[in-house]
Amino acid sequence: MGSQYAIIGNSGQGKAILNRVLDEQTTIKQALKAGFLSFDSTRVSSNDVEFPIDVVIYEKDSFNIIENRYEYDELKPVSEAWAQKLHEALDEVPDAWMEKAFEQTGDKRSEGIV
Repeated sequence: MGSQYAIIGNSGQGKAILNRVLDEQTTIKQALKAGFLSFDSTRVSSNDVEFPIDVVIYEKDSFNIIENRYEYDELKPVSEAWAQKLHEALDEVPDAWMEKAFEQTGDKRSEGIV
């Protein structure tokens, strides 16, 4: 089976998000969310990706295309929520595996801010 999505333009950091969350059971709403989060992750890391974002939805065998254009102000709350959730997820990732590195250095800053 080929890719379940197509990226037009710079995919940068966002492709990894799509690869991790999209599968055959993904709903169109979930796919659109994932697409935006992929776009947003690439946007904040790349100087050649920016709003607006154009979304096209096609229902199989319908001969009907739905098009929407989103500007930054419309999706800013989603972008901010995504950034907050990433920070929360980072804190939840187990870190016991890192102790080995810090034990060898005797560095007591492992709990501090980078």
